[in-house]
Amino acid sequence: MAVLALGSTTLTSCVDDTESASVTAMRDARLRQLQALADQEESQAKIDAITAQMKEATSEAELAMLKAQYEQQLANYQQLKAMAEQQMATGLNQYQSELYNDYKNAIDQVNDLAGEIAEQSLDLIELKADSSSAAAYAQEEIIKANRNIAYQEALKNNYEALAATDIEELKAKEAEAEAAKTEKDKALSLADNSKTEANNAFTNAKADIIRRYVYQQTINNETVTKISETKPSSSTDYETLEPTNEVALAAYTLNDLGNSGDITNWNTNIATTKEVKVSEESTTSINQFEILASTLSQVTRLVEGKVKDATDALGTEGDKSDKSTAWGRHQQLVETLEAAQKAYNDAVKADPKGDHSALLNNVKDAQEAVDTDLEKERDKFGYVTLLYYQKQAEKAEAIQTKFNEAVAVFNDATKYKAYTDRVAAILAKEGKAKDAAQDAYWGAMQELAIAEANAESISNLIADTLDPETLIAQCDTQIALEKETLAIAEALIYSVNAGGTSASEREAAYADLIENAEKKIEYLEAQKDLQQKMAEQYKSQLEASLNSGSAE
Repeated sequence: MAVLALGSTTLTSCVDDTESASVTAMRDARLRQLQALADQEESQAKIDAITAQMKEATSEAELAMLKAQYEQQLANYQQLKAMAEQQMATGLNQYQSELYNDYKNAIDQVNDLAGEIAEQSLDLIELKADSSSAAAYAQEEIIKANRNIAYQEALKNNYEALAATDIEELKAKEAEAEAAKTEKDKALSLADNSKTEANNAFTNAKADIIRRYVYQQTINNETVTKISETKPSSSTDYETLEPTNEVALAAYTLNDLGNSGDITNWNTNIATTKEVKVSEESTTSINQFEILASTLSQVTRLVEGKVKDATDALGTEGDKSDKSTAWGRHQQLVETLEAAQKAYNDAVKADPKGDHSALLNNVKDAQEAVDTDLEKERDKFGYVTLLYYQKQAEKAEAIQTKFNEAVAVFNDATKYKAYTDRVAAILAKEGKAKDAAQDAYWGAMQELAIAEANAESISNLIADTLDPETLIAQCDTQIALEKETLAIAEALIYSVNAGGTSASEREAAYADLIENAEKKIEYLEAQKDLQQKMAEQYKSQLEASLNSGSAE
């Protein structure tokens, strides 16, 4: 009996110890899961803080910096999310697993929407800063709107077709949809690489006919070299790469003269441009230089007038002192010096031992005036001198020489034809290839959009967080918004291209484009807030369930 009792006691003790260790392990697992969830939430809070700052950003540079911070923090979040998924992989019941998956999906939606909001906000800032970019922006919006309409229509069709499908069949379709999406994503990546190569080839091909600027830009504390066809507004330290084509170089020379302020009553481009496109429907073009005959005639007269005014004001070296020219006034100074010298010499001759310092000072002052007139641009009283007028005449003649040489190049029929032939050749080869790569890219993007819509619709139906009717209604809202974007963007393109539209009509189209962009961002913000609230709800329910389980 004692042995049995002892054995019984020992057995009971072993069972109690085993149960205690099991409870401890469960409790520790729950604590690790809760900590992983807390770490994930803390990282997400940092992302939310950055996206809140993005919403208030007012400059392109500020938003670009915040976007870089957002992407870095998002990468950190993804690491913590992966660690949390490991902790959640075991020990959760079905209810808890579903809550965690719902939480993850909602947070992923929040972050995706934040990234999209940042992109669209950056585009909007650029659009507001430069109305001349409106046509290019509208063209991009047309492409995006068509893609998004296809995406939302595919979503809607799937919701309607699969709403009554059972969960197991949906899961089978989900695997197929994900595989198809992966393939389309790879195809898009290849198309994107081809598009980048084609864009670079087009840009490089234009190097002999387009002026470019090389400058340094700091991005995320890293200095990078940029080459742009637009003069950098934020940097005064840049190198100019001139085109090698004679006509293109002559055009830039003329426009530099026109914008320098050195030609009186002219302060704008002399050579204008005409957009030459790959085709009528293409968005790829080159601004080809030309000079209007009326402009050339007007500027020629102004340049000739500048030279005449400068040379008339200077006069010639033989001008007498009674002429109202710089040389005439110089002769007055010379005659004043001669008179002062004569007065001094006569006084010394008449009285060799007398005090003639005042007369000598007159000689010195007169000599200084003559020397200053020849050596400095202003005298001690601030008046302009002969040297000043000489330099003005030289400058005017140099401007005329540069102007005439550039015009001569432009008027050379052989050289101008070689220039326009070069423009046409670039458009026919690199421009056409750029368009083809762009079309292929957008086609691949359209196919990926549909594949993504298929996968998302199935995932949403499996998650069952929103009923099919609500999901379909969301699609209808997005489709309507994108169709509005399409109409507004097309109206702006028309207002820019149509010759009969007034300035007020173009301004109204530009304002509509901005308003529509703001409306789309507001919609995305509302969707982001909705997903944020859903994520918080799932997380709260999951924490409550985990805490309840760890307390048992």
